[in-house]
Amino acid sequence: VERPKLPGETTPVSAVKSDNDPDDGGSPNNVIDLDFTTFSKTAAGTDGKTWFRFKLERTQCVTKVWSFQHNGEYRRYWTCAPTGCTTCAGDRCNIFALTVYIESAGGDEDFP
Repeated sequence: VERPKLPGETTPVSAVKSDNDPDDGGSPNNVIDLDFTTFSKTAAGTDGKTWFRFKLERTQCVTKVWSFQHNGEYRRYWTCAPTGCTTCAGDRCNIFALTVYIESAGGDEDFP
């Protein structure tokens, strides 16, 4: 079941996950395909951390990030400001964190 895009929504062009094993939890690109019949989960990687990383087509101002469940309902969302995405509303915000940054050719740079 494909989810319609929200007004002003940008879909990431690629995704990676901390455990980097598509056979264990599905391809990370399943998270960005707008299809609720596909999924991906991840586990701690070699650094001991669990994460997904999404890349946008170009540098953009991120104002809100949504987390959806397989049934199409959102579980939580973060509201972003120039200083970061620290305001979370919804279910289980206390166990999830969101970082938005600009990735340069020389490495990662913290946002803004």
